[in-house]
Order: sequence, then structure tokens, then C-alpha cells
Amino acid sequence: MAVLTQVANENVPLLVTSNIVVGRLVDAAKSAGAPTNGLVVDTAGRQRMLIQRMCKESMLISQGVNVGTNLRLLKNNRLLFANSHVGIVEGATWAGVPVLSKLCTMHQMREVTYNFQQFSPDINRILNAETPSDSQQIAIALSVNISDKSVPLFASMVAAVQLYVNDQGSCDPAADMTQAGWQDLLMKTLELRKLLEQARQFYLQVGNGIDVANSQVGLVVTLNSILERVDNLVQGNKALDIPAPPTQSALTSLLSVKLQWEELQGSFSPAMTNRDGVTNVEVANINSDSVGFKSAVQQIVWQYETSAIGELTAASDATTEAATGASIHTIIVAEGQKANVVEVAVLANLVAYAERPDENSILMNTTRDTFVEIHFSLLEGQAATDVYPAIAAENDVCFIRKMRTIYSSFVTLENLAQEVRSAGTSSLAEIPQFVDQVIAGYEEVKGYYNQGSIPCSNRAYNLPEWEGLVFAVGRLRALTQEASADFILSTQGVNVERSIASMIRFTAAFRSLAYGDDQLPSPPTQQAVNKILNTVKPAYDHVFNAAAASNVQNFLIQADAVASKCAEIKSMYFNEAQSSLSEFPVQRLEAALDQMYRVNRVVKLALMNIYQLTTTSNTLSQSISEFERVHKDMKEGGGGLPEIVSQREDLLAQWDAVDSAWQRLRSLLLTQSAGDVQNLLDAKMATLQEIDVLAELFSVPDPGVLETFPWMFVAYGLMGAFLLFCACGAAYIHWASRRKRTDAQQQGGWSQA
Repeated sequence: MAVLTQVANENVPLLVTSNIVVGRLVDAAKSAGAPTNGLVVDTAGRQRMLIQRMCKESMLISQGVNVGTNLRLLKNNRLLFANSHVGIVEGATWAGVPVLSKLCTMHQMREVTYNFQQFSPDINRILNAETPSDSQQIAIALSVNISDKSVPLFASMVAAVQLYVNDQGSCDPAADMTQAGWQDLLMKTLELRKLLEQARQFYLQVGNGIDVANSQVGLVVTLNSILERVDNLVQGNKALDIPAPPTQSALTSLLSVKLQWEELQGSFSPAMTNRDGVTNVEVANINSDSVGFKSAVQQIVWQYETSAIGELTAASDATTEAATGASIHTIIVAEGQKANVVEVAVLANLVAYAERPDENSILMNTTRDTFVEIHFSLLEGQAATDVYPAIAAENDVCFIRKMRTIYSSFVTLENLAQEVRSAGTSSLAEIPQFVDQVIAGYEEVKGYYNQGSIPCSNRAYNLPEWEGLVFAVGRLRALTQEASADFILSTQGVNVERSIASMIRFTAAFRSLAYGDDQLPSPPTQQAVNKILNTVKPAYDHVFNAAAASNVQNFLIQADAVASKCAEIKSMYFNEAQSSLSEFPVQRLEAALDQMYRVNRVVKLALMNIYQLTTTSNTLSQSISEFERVHKDMKEGGGGLPEIVSQREDLLAQWDAVDSAWQRLRSLLLTQSAGDVQNLLDAKMATLQEIDVLAELFSVPDPGVLETFPWMFVAYGLMGAFLLFCACGAAYIHWASRRKRTDAQQQGGWSQA
């Protein structure tokens, strides 16, 4: 023990003297013009010595040698190592220490960081003990651990020093990346954009006075999350399984992003504690600087994705490559929706704050359109480009159901955002909950892409839901004919905008049928999904192909094919609805929907007749007759339809309204003049509007019908007559019985006499 004490006491003066000598030698070399390692290399080299000193001091403490002094030295050396570690990585420009920007050195320092994270807790336990005696006991218990953990720390630091001296950039971290590694790195990088938008949302909510206290807490947490995420992406974090940047260009870009964030964070900070910290100047600065930050992050994501696809392509065959690349790209696209939905909330807050309201309203609509476009590309699929692989179409009923829930939440959010312009900040308080719902939904979507399934449960649809589904398929069927008519007109140079609008409605109607919307549930079963996507969608796609080729005849054929397949879907839905809901009004509702189709069809045939497109007046006349036959049956009964009872005055009045509109339309159907086209179209719209109202009324069951013959009075009369007969019969029997006894008594008396 005495020897250890003496060596420990004499060690420090020797070390101090040695450092002085080394310093003077360096100064002499510099004066002579000789090359030296420089401050960074010297600091990195010193780290090796500090590791050894921490081990030595821990050992001396465990042996009870100058415990107080060695605890102080251990604390100082640990702090010096930690600060120096940060300095040689992040730089200290005030001290002439540059930011580490070499790829291979950064990857090696990631190893040093991880090993120090394993080593440091044992040192902290010694330092944090309540008494020196406790520190000694802890040091005794941890001496083996400290010795073992110092070995990889020292070795990794030695390798790092060598790279600080000479980093040739010969490492290739990207070659060792796996699909899971690329995906995780991409997700963590892409999340920076979402975190920035959330910081902007919290900041503006403070400025708009929306839940100020919680918004300030959210702002603090988000700002810290961004800083931690940026550091982890620049330096890597082995403990969290985050690699350092896989390419030199990515590292360079991330270092630039970090500088941009340091400037941005200063603009956000005042609002963390004071609502008045949100000012017009800072709002404008944040908006401006955020554009550059997001652009830089997106550029890194693009670098990572193209590198990932390239690396995975080189490491796998064509089949595996296509599937892997597509899955990574699809997940990236879906993950980006989280930032898009938060951006809608941010722009709504900017409008409420009166920060360029017109410009930000336009940006809000653009962001909404982007969200919707991506939403449906994830459902319908998207063709590959020169840069990105294809997105596969989805047909899983549970996935479609989840996407419909997300869409419904987004529509509600967007409606609230649009109200801000007229209602001010009153609707802002409701927006965050729907933002959270969309983000949570897309987190489940990411799980689906990774695991191949998403939880959902089957449930029985109620009457309004079944009616909605039936109306949806009926409207799509009718729109096939409307789109055909408008396409005919566009090819004749008549109202091209009308054809574009009808194709937009046609698209919206198909998407609602196949995937649901905020008002309509998604298809109820996997069978229904398969039927729609495998039979209706191919013909639907062919319609657009024909439109792109300006092929009128093929357009009409494919539109009729969609109508035919829709009729099958309609029958399937009616059957399923009837099996679960006995009160479902099948016949009338189906007839009304079919009438919408027929109205659009006869107008299409009339236009074909006007422009001489392979149809005959007989075909048109037959279609007119078919409409009128069903129209009559809907009122008087027949063809499986019940008569409209007198108690349904609403139906009778609406039937008359349909009839009046139809007569106007009918008078124009056989025209041969193109000059009557606009009147024909106007009459068609009037007729469809009346039929639409009639269909809604048909969905309401008839009330119980009152009996016209007084059967109740007859029944009571018969019961009264029966009771009267019984009473009279009983009286007669009683009277007859008494009469018989009286006669017998009289006869006995005469005999005695």
C-alpha cells in the first residue's frame, strides 16, 4: 500500500513535467517550420491517456489510496474526456477545432461513443457514491468491469486517432447496409421534416393562443427531439442502432442541415416560455428558413433512397431487387404523409395568424391535393419512373379499411382548416386531434408494409351504410353514361371542360366505391373488394386509356363494360344487405338507381344519334320505352315493384315531379339538331335531380297501411251476438228446469188426493 501511495504521489508531477516538455518540443518544431499533428490530433491522442488515467484512478480508489484526491482526479478526467470527445466531433471553432467532416473517422468515432457509453456508467457510480468509503467499495466491485470495458474503448480510440492523422476515405459503409438498415435510416431522416412541421405547429399555436401551456411543452420536447435526431444522424448512435452517414456526400449534407437547424432553433426558443416570443418577424424568419431546411432534408432522403436501391440491386437478383426497392420506396412515400398532414395544420395556423393569408391558403390547398394524390397512389399503385420503382396496388380489405379511416380524419381536419379563413381561430383547437389520428393511422400503415398485415375486425353494416354503398354503385353506373355523353361532346369540340369535370366525378365515384370516403364505408368484405378491383377496375382503367387515345368507340364500349360490372356489384350488395337487414327497401331503391342510369343512357344515345355515331333511333326509342315502363310501375306497381300507397303523399308528389321533368327531356331526345344539345343536357340534369330525391324517399319504409273495410266492428258485433245467444240460452234452460219441477210437484199432489 505504501508503494502504491508513493507512486501515485510522484506520478502527477512527472506527468505535468512531461506535458511541459512535449509542449515546448511542439513549439520548437513549429518555429522551425516542421510539420506537427495539430490540436485535433493532439486532443484525440490525449484521449487514450485519459482512458488509462481513469482506469488507474479507479484502481487506486479501490485500494484505498488517497481516495479523496483520486476521486477528484477521476471526476476531472472523466469530464475532460467527455468534453474533448464532443469537441473533436462537433468542433469548437472558438478554439480552432474544426467540425469532424471525414466519413471514415466519423464512423470510427461512433464506435468510440458507444464504448464510452458502456464504460462511463461504472465511473459515474464510483463518483456518485455518498461517501469516500462507499466509493471505495463500489470501485472494488466494479474493478473487473472497468478493466474489461476499457479495452474496446482504448482500442477504438487508437483506431480513431490513426484516422484523425490520415483518413483516406477508403471505407465503404454503404456496402454493409441491409434493407432494414436503409429503411430505418430513411425513416429517421424523413421524420425530421415531420418534427419540424410539428415544431412550427406548436409555435404558431402559442402565437394564436391555442392551448398555450401544452403547446409550449410540445414545442420544448419537439425542439429537443430535432436536435437529438440531427446529432444521431450526423454522428450515428450504435446504442440506438443508428448508423453514421453511409456516404461522404450524405455526411456533408447532414452537417449543413445541422447548421441550418442551429439557426432555426434560435427563432423558436423565445416562444418556449413566453407567448410574446411569437412575433411577426420571427414567424416570417421561421417560414423562410424552414423551406431551406426541408429541402436539404428531402435531398438527403433522395440520396439515401437512390443509394439504397443501387446497393440492394447490386447485392440481389432482379426479382428480389424489384420487390425490395418497391417496398422501401412505398414506405418512404407513406411516411411522408405524416409531414403533409402536419403542414396543413401549420398553414391553417398561419392563415389564422394573418401571415400572408392568401398565399398560405393556396399552399394549404396544394398540400391537401398532394396528400390526396399520394393517398390514392398507395391504394391504386403507381407506375415506375426512371428514378423510383413502382408502388404496388393494394387489395387487402383491412388495409383499405384503415386507409379509409385515415382519409375520413384528414377530410375532417381539412374542413376545419378551411373554416379558419371565415371563423378565425375557433376551429384551430380541434385540428390537433385529427392530425394525431392521421399520423397514428400511417404508423399502422408502415407496420402493414413491414409485416404484411394490419389488424381489423369484421362488423355488420347498418341500414344507412348499406344504402350508401348501393347509392355509390348506382351513381358510378350512371356516371359511365354521363362521361360517355360528355366525351362525345368533347370530341365534337363542344364544352371540353364539361368532359374533364365528368371524368373527375367518374374517378371520385370509383374511388369512393372501391375504397370508401369520409361519408361512405369501404367495401364490407374481401369478396367485395376482389369483385370491384378484379372486374370493375380493369374496365375503368380502359376508359381512361381510350380517352387518352381519343378513341370514341372504345371509350363507349369500356364505359358500358364498367356499367355492366357495376350491375353485378349492385346485385351482390342488395343480396348481402337483404341477408342482414330484412327491412332493406330493395326493389324501389334499385329501380330508382336504374332510372338514373337510363336517363344518362338515353341522352348518350341521343347525342350519338345527333352526331351519327353508330346508333339507331330504334335503340333510342327502346330505351325510352324501358324508362317509361319502369316509371309507371314505380307508381302503379308491377314488375316486382309495389304500388305507391295513398299515405305516401311525399312519394306521389315526387313521382309527379320526376314525370314532369321526364316529359321535358323526352321531347328533346329525338332531336336531330346540334343546336338543341344544351337544352337536352339541362333537361337531363333536371330529371336526374328529381330522381335522386325520389331515390332518397324510396329508402324510407312505408308506414303501416290502414284497413278500408270495418273488420274490427264486424268482429266485435259477432262476439256480442254470441254472448247474447249464450245469455238467452242459459235463461231458457233455467226456466225450462223450473217448469219441469213445478209440473212434477203438481202431478204428485193430485195422486195423493
